[in-house]
Order: sequence, then structure tokens, then C-alpha cells
Amino acid sequence: MSQSAETTHESTWSLLIGLIDRPVRTFTSLAARPQRRWLAPLLLVVAAFIISLALTGEQQVATATQQMRAQLAAQASQIPPEQMEQAQAQMARFAQPAIVLGMAVVASLLGLLLALLLASAVLYFSVLIGGSDVTFTTIWALAPWTWLPFALRDLVHGLYVRLTGETTPHPGFAGFVAQPDMAANTSNPLYLALAQVDLFALWHLVLVYSLLRGGVRVTRDKALALTLVYAAVSLAVRVLPGLLLRGLIPGAG
Repeated sequence: MSQSAETTHESTWSLLIGLIDRPVRTFTSLAARPQRRWLAPLLLVVAAFIISLALTGEQQVATATQQMRAQLAAQASQIPPEQMEQAQAQMARFAQPAIVLGMAVVASLLGLLLALLLASAVLYFSVLIGGSDVTFTTIWALAPWTWLPFALRDLVHGLYVRLTGETTPHPGFAGFVAQPDMAANTSNPLYLALAQVDLFALWHLVLVYSLLRGGVRVTRDKALALTLVYAAVSLAVRVLPGLLLRGLIPGAG
């Protein structure tokens, strides 16, 4: 039996291990038989998020409540007393753990779906523009496997919060350029860009490169160029909306 025929029957656990020590060959195996292969990594990503949420849920509820109270206090001088009582009652309803965590689950699952669709679209059109032939179905089947580093990041973050009772003050590599004033940080493009970059994000890019090499079978140079294009687009999508929104809000800059 040929090696390609053997790899198409690899188990999910073998494929997961292969993403570490032989990612290009693993994506070749996945591309040879992509049907329903996307389901396992997608379930793992969702499971990791749910576990992380269970570990950090108490702190998320406390943080959300604190933010609501701070916003309400900032508007206290502008709201009549009777409206203030209504606002406090409404805040109490939205600060309930079931609502806070439920909204977090819905927002995260929708965000995951949109992120996968966007990533698949960027890779698909980049490959086509680069002169190679691939179907969107193939890219969509392989993309969730590149998201597994983010699942591991969720677990690590959840354990850290659970064990220490606090979150990291600055995400990613943003701490290298962070200032004491968070308002200045959130308007600093470099801070926002570095906040998206960590070891897990870099591993994700390695898997994207491996997907292009093994799953789409493009050359090394083309795979590297397309990976850099993908990284630039992904970074822009995450950073630019926040900067544009702050630019539209008076006094937010």
C-alpha cells in the first residue's frame, strides 16, 4: 500500500500529533480525504473555550459587573434619580452570571465562525490569485486545524486565571510597548498590533504555511508569501476597526 493511501486513514490523534512534528505531511493527508475532517478540530476549539470559560467565568462576571457600575457612575450626574433607579435595576439583570456567560458564549461562537470564514476566504482567494488551483471546500475543511493553537491558548489562559485570580495586564507581546495609561495604549497602533501576536499566533501561522505547502501543494516561496499576506490581512482586520472607531468618538483619541 502506498504512503499516500496510508496517511488518508490516520486517526485524529495521529493527525493532532502530526501537526507538531510533521505538519506539512499531515495537511497532505487531510487534503487527500477532507470529508468531515474539519469537525474534530472545531469541536476541540469549542471544548477548549468552554473549559476556559468555566475556569474564568467567576472573574468575567465580576469584571462585567464592575464595568457596568463604572459606566453608570460616570453618567450619574446626567441621569435623573428615577431613571438612575431603572438603570440600576437593568444593570442588576444584565449582570447575572447566566446572562454574562451566555452572551460570552454566543459572541465567541459567532466570532469563531466568522473568523474561520474570513480566514478561509483570504486563503482561498490568495491561492487563486497566486495562480494555484484549489476549492473553497478544501480550504474550509483544513482551516480549523490551524486554529488548534488558539484552543491551547484558551486553556492556558483559563488555568492561569484560575490559579492566580488575575488576568495578564497586556495581551500578547503588547507589554513591550505598554504605557501606564490604558487609554494611550488602546489608541496606539503598535500596542494593538503586538496584542494580537504571541507564540500561539505564530504557531497558527506555521500551520497556515503547512496547509499551503501540504494541503494546496504550492512552492515554498509562494507558501511563505501567501502566509505573510494572510498574516497582514488578519492583523489589519483585528486592529483597524478599533482605531477607526476611536477616531469617530470625540475625545477618545
